[in-house]
Amino acid sequence: MDVELLVVADCPGAAPARELLRAALTHAELPGLEVRVTVIADEHQAQERRFAGSPTFLIDGVDPF
Repeated sequence: MDVELLVVADCPGAAPARELLRAALTHAELPGLEVRVTVIADEHQAQERRFAGSPTFLIDGVDPF
């Protein structure tokens, strides 16, 4: 399973989102699963990644929300 958190630089929600994601993975009995954090640097990258807003959770490349 690929878990990724997309954020913009200095996003105030990045740290709480990562903690929430960690808690959810622990609850799902996947505490050791790596969470990749990707900083979206510009509009081109945002469009390329279909970035909905910061923070965005992706599970196997899909936004579950």
